[in-house]
Amino acid sequence: MESMKKTGMEIGKQIVDMGIPLDNHIEEIQLVRNLFWSFIEEEVSNRYYSIEILLKASSIIDAILDQFIHSVSISYVNYYKEIATAANESLQKIKENQEVMEELATPIVQTIFKDVLLVPLIGRMDDWRMESMQSTVLQKCADLHAEVLILDFSGITFTKENNMFLLLDQLVGALSMMGTETMFVGYTPDVVRQIVQLDFANQVKSFLSFGQALDYIFKQRGLALQPVK
Repeated sequence: MESMKKTGMEIGKQIVDMGIPLDNHIEEIQLVRNLFWSFIEEEVSNRYYSIEILLKASSIIDAILDQFIHSVSISYVNYYKEIATAANESLQKIKENQEVMEELATPIVQTIFKDVLLVPLIGRMDDWRMESMQSTVLQKCADLHAEVLILDFSGITFTKENNMFLLLDQLVGALSMMGTETMFVGYTPDVVRQIVQLDFANQVKSFLSFGQALDYIFKQRGLALQPVK
């Protein structure tokens, strides 16, 4: 009985690793039980052993097979739970890492004005980054009641086959509906060639640098920087 319990626990883990459904394995064990009862029936008909002995043997074998099935089932369920828990923890870790990557992929900097935000676009921009940036930027602008969002293109690289500028057009339109003005700074020649082909080019104020954009905002708000005496 103890040996069958140990074997059942080992097999329970094996069938999980092999991807075998538990009910399939139970069916195979039932076939063993049926085979044994066929042997009992044959022995009864041949009268090699008394019925009392055969019934006693069958009760022992049934108890052992029941123990085996129980051990396999318990092991299967417990081991499956362990694997599922580990998988869920891995998925959670992947999700957390992805959220960190998305935050790093879209840095949003609050300038000296609380309602003016800067988003420096750095590295290769693809559709995934742009879609991620859309939701992140819109949420941040809503949370901080941003009046102006400055997009800095000076560190960007992109491929012509993606939809980055179409997605950018959508972002500008969504920000406008929220009451947030969009400004572009740091154009590279490639960016200029792409943007002038789109309708929203004339809707957005553009500056050579972030500093020039801030100077414009200072003047627009009637402010000026004064040297410290």
